[in-house]
Amino acid sequence: MEEPDYLGKENVKKLMFRLGWPAVINFAVQSVYNLTDVVFAGRWLGSMQIAAIVTVGSVIMLFSSIGLIVGTGGASIISRAMGEKNKVRAANVFGNQLILITVCCLSVVAVGFLFEKFILKSFGAYGDIFPFARIYYRILLMGVPFLTFSMMANMVIQAVGRARVALVNSLVPTLVNGILNPVLIKGLHMGIAGSAWATCIAFGVGCFMVARFFFTGGFELKKEWNWRRYNPQLCGEIIKIGSSVVVGVIASNGFVVLLNKILYRYQQESGIIIYSIINRVGMIFLVPIVGNDGGVRPIIGYNFGSRQIDRVREAVLNGIKYGMSICVLLFAVLLLFSEQVIQVITNDPKVIGVTPHSMRIVFAMSPLYIFDVVSMAYFQSIGKPGLALFVTMLRNVFLLIPMIYILSWCFGYEGVLYSFPVVDILTTIPVFWVLRREINRTWVKATA
Repeated sequence: MEEPDYLGKENVKKLMFRLGWPAVINFAVQSVYNLTDVVFAGRWLGSMQIAAIVTVGSVIMLFSSIGLIVGTGGASIISRAMGEKNKVRAANVFGNQLILITVCCLSVVAVGFLFEKFILKSFGAYGDIFPFARIYYRILLMGVPFLTFSMMANMVIQAVGRARVALVNSLVPTLVNGILNPVLIKGLHMGIAGSAWATCIAFGVGCFMVARFFFTGGFELKKEWNWRRYNPQLCGEIIKIGSSVVVGVIASNGFVVLLNKILYRYQQESGIIIYSIINRVGMIFLVPIVGNDGGVRPIIGYNFGSRQIDRVREAVLNGIKYGMSICVLLFAVLLLFSEQVIQVITNDPKVIGVTPHSMRIVFAMSPLYIFDVVSMAYFQSIGKPGLALFVTMLRNVFLLIPMIYILSWCFGYEGVLYSFPVVDILTTIPVFWVLRREINRTWVKATA
């Protein structure tokens, strides 16, 4: 079995590709996973079901963000511990991650069932969308523990340099979801409930895949691992580093709540339907960005731990350069074929007629988002969650929410759309400045 030492020795560009392409395929698979329900709903059920699925999807992602919090914080510590050759500490981190995930999942699912109506209404399940959203929500909520564990565990798998394993763990549930959706929706005539059960079963399959790797597979830290060794200080460190993620997720979902209310005010259910489709298409646009993220995180964390700062700097610069190039090309394709993309998702002529124009505006400056992603990866990987939190809050709280209020008040629905490219530009300038300053400070300390 290959040791993770290659993270500190192999050529950085080759290493980024080696780690990045599984991450690209992994997120592409996840994007297809999230699109599957929407596409089948759009073709066989209706536009209201599309809005219901995306609305509930935002709620489920908020609940399952526990996996991102614990996964991000734990993966950062594990990467640095592996760079320091401290396998015992790395193994202890994973044991404490399991404890955190178990306690938090049980709490979140209980809250989700108790406050069902309030949560769905808050996230935009208005009018005719609500009955479909409630059916979908009740079923999917049962799968949240499986999804959360899978998300956390796959981040740990990537942190120990096993990106291909994480890819397989994501691919199999996607195939299951794609097979079960038509069977349950069309074959058994279960409607949106069939779509929900297909997704929930796929969550369970994903959980089984990652559990098999840790408990019976090739987990490098299995000999040192002791899940019963609860360490409050270590749990606190995991949550502290992952705090930028939870604030980011809360801010993003708060933004969704606000946005859906504004869209409903100007366009009723059709506004929510249009943005729901744009949101899902946007996940495909993020594929190369996530590939960069998956490629640079293990390199940054490991080499920062082993004090090879020149390799850290090289990984950051290449992540921005290659990520920007790919994003520009992808945006050009999206710009030229926006109508064809929408037609894949829905056959509703009204939605097809208005969505491409809205999508072009929303994504106009989205390649600049690569600066946010690389900055977040850098700050979290070196153990500076405060700066990662700054990047998240700047975009989603300090700029985007006020901009939507201001521009929608001035220009109505069009103002909502133009808020996105304006904020992409305004965010990039301070984020780039902070990232450059911190890299230079780290370089000076390392060479002093």
